[in-house]
Amino acid sequence: MRAPLPRPDDGDPADALSAFERSHTLFSEQGLHHDAARLSARMGEALWLLGRPDEGAVRMEQALGSLSEDEQDRDLATLAAQMGRILFFLGRLDDAWDRLEVALRTAEAMWLPDVLSEALNTKALVLSSRDRPEESLALLTRSLELAREGDVPHSALRAYSNLSNHMMELERWDDAATYQEEGGKLAERVGSRSSWWFLQQHVGFRLLAGGRWDEMLAMIEASPAPEDDPAVVSGRDGLAWAAMLISARRGRLEDADRYAAMWSRSETDVQLLAGAAAGDADRLLARHQLEAALERGRFAFDSRNALSLRHGAVRDGFRAACEAALELGDAETLTELLALVEAIPPGLLAPSTRATRERMRGHLDATDGRIEDAERRFRSAAQIYGELGMPFERAVVLLERVERLGTGAPGAVDDLREASQTFEDLAAPPWQERARAAASG
Repeated sequence: MRAPLPRPDDGDPADALSAFERSHTLFSEQGLHHDAARLSARMGEALWLLGRPDEGAVRMEQALGSLSEDEQDRDLATLAAQMGRILFFLGRLDDAWDRLEVALRTAEAMWLPDVLSEALNTKALVLSSRDRPEESLALLTRSLELAREGDVPHSALRAYSNLSNHMMELERWDDAATYQEEGGKLAERVGSRSSWWFLQQHVGFRLLAGGRWDEMLAMIEASPAPEDDPAVVSGRDGLAWAAMLISARRGRLEDADRYAAMWSRSETDVQLLAGAAAGDADRLLARHQLEAALERGRFAFDSRNALSLRHGAVRDGFRAACEAALELGDAETLTELLALVEAIPPGLLAPSTRATRERMRGHLDATDGRIEDAERRFRSAAQIYGELGMPFERAVVLLERVERLGTGAPGAVDDLREASQTFEDLAAPPWQERARAAASG
């Protein structure tokens, strides 16, 4: 998950908004437009945290307009950078880009390293959403350098968070771990518990992918309740999402529902909307509610233009939609989904998305009697998951290969043995049952 606006470690955004509004009125009455503009940026943050980001964007747009005729200064750059950030998470990429250009021109001219770091960070997110991952990585790296050189911890923490997320989108899990560790140490040093918890959800995603499921569940079970520690809210969504998926895969559907109830639901934040849809799709799949799972998976996948094809919610939405179509026997929808991905240059796809594509093509090839093509596709998918260090996904492909091609296929016994052992290690009874069924023919 990409880092949105920071949550306070304590305090109430509603109280802060009331105080900001009173101060804003006083500054405006005195004609102190720059002071009022600074407050508009903070009011936008408070409105975001209160679930009213559209109001925050309008408020900041008005303030930016009031400064447009004045000489460029820090107030203009700060407000434009913050506005670009909010507009990005609202999915308004073109508008966000325009505001960020204003911020960057002013910040470079006046040499404001803190504003430069923030604006470059958000611009990197826009570039990533437009499928420019390498350029995005370059800007994120420079954003971190500027924050560290300028001794701006909150900007450095945001850069660590987004670099961690970027590496997870590329599925470079070891690089992600490095940023998570370094960012976590900085958060501890400066006492930013909200940033620390935000990075912990990234750790949870990494443990989920690596098959370290019990460690991941221990993290959320050991986390304090939000009423005891408000800072935990910044990371609870991701931890709950990962715990939900583990529970669904283990067939513990009541636990999956309990964790899903912890998610933040949003009507405006495209990232939260897509994440919730992808999670819903997996829960629905576990309950064999396939039509609903297909709908929710497609919703998450359709967020790719705002989030990029590599975003975790988009990847999972595509996989869940394909799995639902496969179980429904809806070859037409499955073919349509695959065609959307196959039309995209391979360099823009996450490795696991390529693996999903190969896996699903393998099923279609097997259905059509193209056994050699199916064999090649299944092997390719299993190899990709193995290289990524994602044991559950690899085991699923190995099992499906045996289910499709039979126990007499070359290497089927070894594949089934590996898959069965993985499902046993992960304590996933529904999948252990499938493996036993495949072994019995």
